[in-house]
Amino acid sequence: MLHDYWIPLIISQKGKITYIEEPLIMYRQHKNNKIGSKKKSAELKTLNEIRKLFITVKKEHFKVFIENEDKFIKEDIKKLNKKALRYYEMLEKKNNINFKNWSLFFKLYKYESFSYKMQNFVILNMPIVARILFKMTNKGR
Repeated sequence: MLHDYWIPLIISQKGKITYIEEPLIMYRQHKNNKIGSKKKSAELKTLNEIRKLFITVKKEHFKVFIENEDKFIKEDIKKLNKKALRYYEMLEKKNNINFKNWSLFFKLYKYESFSYKMQNFVILNMPIVARILFKMTNKGR
């Protein structure tokens, strides 16, 4: 489990936690990261492997949130965590294109940069398109 999730869970042992509806920091990936999606996904060769990693990581995060839902104050966050887990479980079964719950995707990614959001949207919801783009961009390598 990443420190982003571990720290609030440890803190929650002393009380309840809540969600602040605004970004307080920017997350930065760089070539010297010891952990992170860019570091791990760089090791993967196919878009299907990358997509599977993204979905697996998200599912694990939301499972932990649901297992510890008593630590969350807001009921809407508890519901969102359950919806998010179902969303990623559904995506896992979609191999070509998904037209369901796009609004949930954009709610979950609302604080991400436009390019990151769109990359993830295509990889997760339109893997058939992403595979074509992935093959085109990796031909020269």
